[in-house]
Amino acid sequence: MTATLGFSTATFTFLRGLAENNDKAWFDARRDDYERHVRGPFVEALEAAADATVGGPWELHGGRETMFRINRDVRFSKDKSPYKTAVGGLLTPTGDKRDNAGVAYLHLADGGGFLACGHHQLSPARLAPVRDQIIERAAEFTAVVDGLADRHRALSDDDSLRAMPRGYSEYAGHEHAEHLRRRSFMVMQNVTQKDWISGDVVAKAAALIADSAELVAFVARADRG
Repeated sequence: MTATLGFSTATFTFLRGLAENNDKAWFDARRDDYERHVRGPFVEALEAAADATVGGPWELHGGRETMFRINRDVRFSKDKSPYKTAVGGLLTPTGDKRDNAGVAYLHLADGGGFLACGHHQLSPARLAPVRDQIIERAAEFTAVVDGLADRHRALSDDDSLRAMPRGYSEYAGHEHAEHLRRRSFMVMQNVTQKDWISGDVVAKAAALIADSAELVAFVARADRG
């Protein structure tokens, strides 16, 4: 499944230039380049990846409305650079960026970027039932983790506590102790510039979404109570 999205070397030239010249005058002078080589193709990538999930185990939606703005919110930041130097967007079950029932995330950066699927930075109130379900349904969660491994996937360790969370210290020896320390349940994959330019990023996103479906469903069941 290869899509023609409109990305080119000009996409990465723009992102590299923005990182080196992060100011409004530079961006305004090249706004057409941003629309043509970055924003337009990225919206197409979101739409194509969403279309590729139809009929699969986890159907997602997204496009222009689920792409994040390139403008930074600098109100409470010491760094007043007006623009992000990478581009991101979501696919969600409803096509609403506020949907928190599991997401897919596409991240485009000068070096290539990454894809991610799952539940990101759950609040303590949402984490508790997920942790409880991992304990109570350990065999089922083992099957989820093993299924990821069978597809050469693994949960990301980027957002895990160093120690057991409060209220779970007695489970330090549990078979899934490492997963009880997680605050996010995400599966990630790096992508290259070539993946974007060739359009292969769409197939890679669709595959990651399908491979993450069982994990997302397990967490969502607990999250819904």
